[in-house]
Amino acid sequence: MKRTLEARPSRPSRVWNRIAPDVRGQIIDMALEQPELSPRELAVCFTDEKRYFVSEATVYRLLKGS
Repeated sequence: MKRTLEARPSRPSRVWNRIAPDVRGQIIDMALEQPELSPRELAVCFTDEKRYFVSEATVYRLLKGS
């Protein structure tokens, strides 16, 4: 049986390590509720409370972009 190559997009339909919009919103909400926390402290609190790991760098990028 002969198969031909089909034209398909070269990039994946979704990025495997992208944070979902609802999680982004939760991180930003936590930052607004606790403005005294640094990105590192926010990352630790979010990971502890929500059981969803986010890095300090991710929190920093989210806060800088919003």
